[in-house]
Amino acid sequence: MYFDAGGSNTITPVTTRLELDASGAWQFGSSSGTWSVASVADADWKAWGVNAYGPARKLVLDGWNGARGDGPIEEQSTGVDFVWVIYHVNDPSAGTIWMKFGR
Repeated sequence: MYFDAGGSNTITPVTTRLELDASGAWQFGSSSGTWSVASVADADWKAWGVNAYGPARKLVLDGWNGARGDGPIEEQSTGVDFVWVIYHVNDPSAGTIWMKFGR
């Protein structure tokens, strides 16, 4: 977690699976919504707070944490290695959470 006021902290690793089904629905524990894939734009890198490092596509999760989460899809010719879900929270401290999911 990267705090808006500065600094960062790690959170307990997540053991819950992020499930993406072919119909476009996602589920993460008791949370659910719809997902899609879109091209990464320059504005995404700025919003995520990192320099562009290669991924051309992003995962978009509508309904994530009551809003939307998205992040780069890290892939090779053999398929997807990881997806990131990046989203902002206000409670208990304002900041951005980065969650990395592998297969």
